[in-house]
Amino acid sequence: VDEIRTLIGEVGQVSQLGHSFTWVLNKGSSGIRNIEVAVTVRGGRTRITVQESLGSLIGAVFGGIAGGMAGGGSGIVVAITTNLLHAPAAIGFMLPAWLGIAYLTARTSYYYSVKGREKTLSKLIDRLTDLSRDLIGEPRLLPPPK
Repeated sequence: VDEIRTLIGEVGQVSQLGHSFTWVLNKGSSGIRNIEVAVTVRGGRTRITVQESLGSLIGAVFGGIAGGMAGGGSGIVVAITTNLLHAPAAIGFMLPAWLGIAYLTARTSYYYSVKGREKTLSKLIDRLTDLSRDLIGEPRLLPPPK
């Protein structure tokens, strides 16, 4: 749990059942992260599962960037095209181009956000795997029967 807290930088809730536990972060300090880490032990095997729901990130990025930039910027694009450029016919090109730029900006931002989160969670899995191996140690083999 300390490794999870250190790497994620957030405090979560722990639920334990036997040798297995689940650590859950619901809406961290950033307000948009939802992470779950489960470490289960069954039949002498340890399984580590890390997952994050990206629904809030999608809403924040596409709602904020695409919505704000496309919605708020569309009026400015129309005003510039008609008043400054005196080319109202160019709106048929300028407005779709602006909406495409807004979408590409949101998509690029989302892509790099997901890649950063994926890198952090992969590092977490690696650290938990190493820690588990250190704690469990080498399996002890019984000598063959005589």
